[in-house]
Amino acid sequence: MRFDEFAAHLDIGEDAHVSGEVVWMPGRVRTEIGLDAGRTGGAFCLLIDEPPAGWSLAAHRHLGESETIHVIGGEFEMDIAGERSLLGSGETAHVPAGVVHSGAKRRPGNRSATCDL
Repeated sequence: MRFDEFAAHLDIGEDAHVSGEVVWMPGRVRTEIGLDAGRTGGAFCLLIDEPPAGWSLAAHRHLGESETIHVIGGEFEMDIAGERSLLGSGETAHVPAGVVHSGAKRRPGNRSATCDL
């Protein structure tokens, strides 16, 4: 699913515009910037990530914002405050601000949408 297809399901308001800019994050993670904080009045940003198989993100936390991860395709392992789960396509996890979390993609074929609030 392309971001514009995903964004069609969101109520982001008439003044918000879809960016679609692609950046490469550390670890060869292709990230499409759907909405940045500037386009939502600072309310949130929305990213579509496509990490390579074998990619993992070390435990970390965001002090000022929460994070919601929605798996668009494939599987994604999450550890949130010491609780491990395997998210499949269509599943969502929420990480409150300040909570330690990590994630990993073990197999090819994963896409996830990340929304930082």
